[in-house]
Amino acid sequence: MKILNKLLKGLLVFVLTFGFFSCDDDELSSNQVNVNGLSVNGAYPNDPVSFTGANFETIQFLFVGEQQAEFQLNGDTVSFVVPDKAVVGPNFITLAMADNYRVKIPFEVLLRPTPVISTISPGAAEPGENVTITGTSLNNLEKISVNDMEATVVSSSESELVFTIPEGPQNNALATIKIVTSGGSTESGSIFYVGKNLLLNGVLEEGSGDDFTNWNKYNGGDGLIASDQPYAGRSLKVIAAGGDAWRTQFVSDPTETLVGVDYTAFMWIKAEAEGGNIRFSTNSTTGALYSGNYDIGTEWQQIEWTFTNNDSATRLVLDMGVSTGMVYHVDNITLISTLSGPPPPPNLLLNGDLELGGADDFTNWGEWNGPDLMTVETTEVHGGNRSLKAIGAGADAWRTQFGSDAVTTEVGKTYIASMWIKGEGAGNGGNVRFSTAATAGALYGPNFAITDNWQEVSWEFEANDVATNLVIDLGAVQDAVYYIDDISLTETPPPPPNENILLNSGLEEGAGDDFTDWGKWNAPDLLTATTVAEEVHGGNRALKAIGFGGDAWRTQFAGDPAATTENGVNYVASVWIKAEAGSPGEGGTVRFSTAATAGAQYGPDFTISADWQEFTWTFTANDVATNLVLDVGFVQDAVYFIDDITLTEED
Repeated sequence: MKILNKLLKGLLVFVLTFGFFSCDDDELSSNQVNVNGLSVNGAYPNDPVSFTGANFETIQFLFVGEQQAEFQLNGDTVSFVVPDKAVVGPNFITLAMADNYRVKIPFEVLLRPTPVISTISPGAAEPGENVTITGTSLNNLEKISVNDMEATVVSSSESELVFTIPEGPQNNALATIKIVTSGGSTESGSIFYVGKNLLLNGVLEEGSGDDFTNWNKYNGGDGLIASDQPYAGRSLKVIAAGGDAWRTQFVSDPTETLVGVDYTAFMWIKAEAEGGNIRFSTNSTTGALYSGNYDIGTEWQQIEWTFTNNDSATRLVLDMGVSTGMVYHVDNITLISTLSGPPPPPNLLLNGDLELGGADDFTNWGEWNGPDLMTVETTEVHGGNRSLKAIGAGADAWRTQFGSDAVTTEVGKTYIASMWIKGEGAGNGGNVRFSTAATAGALYGPNFAITDNWQEVSWEFEANDVATNLVIDLGAVQDAVYYIDDISLTETPPPPPNENILLNSGLEEGAGDDFTDWGKWNAPDLLTATTVAEEVHGGNRALKAIGFGGDAWRTQFAGDPAATTENGVNYVASVWIKAEAGSPGEGGTVRFSTAATAGAQYGPDFTISADWQEFTWTFTANDVATNLVLDVGFVQDAVYFIDDITLTEED
């Protein structure tokens, strides 16, 4: 019995040790494949796997599940890569030999995890600059894009990805970074801008010890040191002095800014205990601006503040002194212009912010009527440190009058006057107006009802003289009290021209007789380039087209690729064209048409002369993509010169 027990125990050990290998045949070959063990018991698709053993030279094929894998034999080691299409979950590695001899090894194909973004640094970058992402599962990268525009990868590992911002995303605009790997995709959920960080060393990497290059410790300097809990790279540790926000201040070097333009400041921050409270502010010669207060928790978070700037040079300030002994960690501080489009027109008024002057006087402004009722105010201000306090004399609007120095204006041009104003007491519900003083006569704006909250009021008028004084009439309501600040007078900007949605509309791009972004749909041999000066309307190149004859479509020149259009919206197509004098084209006809999935549309026939003429056609788009086509095939041997083709949305 003891001998039997010993045999059973031995068999059990054998089964436990080698039982995960199996053979399909009942009889084992003398050249039996012997597998000792796998390098891993599970792996992701496209990951390498190996195993050791004996008699591997008889292996003809290797499968993972039902997917064949190429393998390499090196002595007693077989190596392969898990097939990309291997089914995720429990599987077998199958070794196939001659005579239907098979060995199966249990193996699991793992589900590759989706990428996870932990940090993005810096918080803003321009095209051509590198950005570093940390996280998990960032390898096996298939694509990374910024606002759907593919970026160039510099390096990629499981925990770090470095890429270059591509050309194309809108400048100074929020951007979404998307990472696609073989395990899935993820998008950034944090604030990131394509554009220039106006703060030098906003990532805080430069400096030594507890100092940070391009940053200053205005108050509480002993509590501003290098962090031992960084967000990304080197960070700032803050120990709040307590009492007031300004008692611990971390301040940037001044940066060049534009007055009246919006800027956005943002940063990463966390506290070591709940109950943190901080704010942003600015430091400038025209007066500080302040954000609201931000509650700071114990996890890294982004906070942002958008403000309208009031000076040409601005320091960004972090006010972190409120909570005594509170510890913060700060990194990736960013200041970016969020201006979209061109900068605002300049203020024609001198000292429009009322900061210049002494006592109760304001440089470049006159107290025309009721001078004793107008004084300097330093508490109720909209921006900076000074504003105007005015009291209504009563009876007539002009009895309390504040007027600017004369500024140069253009007769017939439109201007916008604006100011910030609030009332107090009896002035709550009062009213004021703008007017002008000019040799050609005064102009008067509407009455504005005033509340006890700051509000901006504006008036648009057409100048009637070459020199104009802007006047604020405040006297209508007796004893009404007003506070006035940040007065401006600007030219009304011209409306932006409708954008031409055709590429290479001037036909300047291309080689030989080809035109970039245009196609020769019919009779291509009759469509050539010309550089003869009298045959070109603008630039150096134009199209020379010869009519095939019979039907308009037999000679066709088409915009390519299709322009993006909007169903139901009106568009205006235009072209400059002339015929060769004496050719059948003189007096011949051409037309516009469209090509779209929803069906073609056709314009009227235009009669062509030997002089340059501009022809236009307005149509309602019937599709989201439209090719604009010139049909010039009506008249056989007609010679036309065509240039400067546009397609714009109708005003």
